[in-house]
Amino acid sequence: SYSFFVALIVWCGMSTLYAFSIVKHSIRYRRELKNVFSDSSGKLLRWIDWLTFLLLFIWLYALLVLVFEDRYQNLMISENGVLLLLLVLVCFLAANGVSQKPGFADVYGAKIENQRNPNPESEENRDVQSKYHRSALDETQAQRIANKLALAIQQQQVHLDPSLTLYKLAKHIGVPNQYLSQTLSQNLQTTFFDYINYARIETAKIMLLDSKDSVLSIAMAVGFNARSSFYKAFKQYTGVTPSDFRKQAL
Repeated sequence: SYSFFVALIVWCGMSTLYAFSIVKHSIRYRRELKNVFSDSSGKLLRWIDWLTFLLLFIWLYALLVLVFEDRYQNLMISENGVLLLLLVLVCFLAANGVSQKPGFADVYGAKIENQRNPNPESEENRDVQSKYHRSALDETQAQRIANKLALAIQQQQVHLDPSLTLYKLAKHIGVPNQYLSQTLSQNLQTTFFDYINYARIETAKIMLLDSKDSVLSIAMAVGFNARSSFYKAFKQYTGVTPSDFRKQAL
């Protein structure tokens, strides 16, 4: 019983550290998505949030078993319950882990092509200033890139491409991807995700007023892959839903 107690405490401690690590890496991963993708649908790894919740629930249940097993066996507080929950945890992890594709799989090819100029966003645990401290990009060059970026949005409508990534946009305007990323972060104080989605919402606002197309059709036309992500972004930038925006304007 003493060995079981020690093993349980050690396991609970490791589970806590593991859960903390999951949360930390998930936040970092989702922040990195915004530097590369204009649409993060299917890449957010929400199942990992459920995995963390399940892990903590098993941790608390195991503590209840340790304290109350002898008193409340009729309430399914037993070691068998812990084993059953662990089986569910393993099955859940295996099923989702095997089916999950790497979040950055779409840009692996682009990274190989740009090995001489690695993307600075892949460097973890650095702030914006330290991330680009070796960059040769000056203010004049950054302003030129910003102008190219604005031109690509206004005249060439590149933001309407639902599969647009940082690498694809950098290639389109003819600049290294790390320079584009640095211009967005330092000069425009935004992320690739927010910059592109803001442009999409501005285009959607015009279409909502100038056409009678459905909200879903407009969402697809401006580059969103899901109605829910369009509604979320539209309300973030305007404070109202697309339907309410159209009604207020009319």
